[in-house]
Amino acid sequence: MINNIQAYLINIYFINDKSVNGSKSKVEWIGAIKVVKNYLGIKKITS
Repeated sequence: MINNIQAYLINIYFINDKSVNGSKSKVEWIGAIKVVKNYLGIKKITS
């Protein structure tokens, strides 16, 4: 908890969505999620 504010981040990930040229596999998403969480300073990384 940062700044004594409890918060939740919820994401929904779609695989192989051709309309937005999205990630083609779970492995691609896991890599992208790790980068984003690192940038945001979220230390606990789950998949």
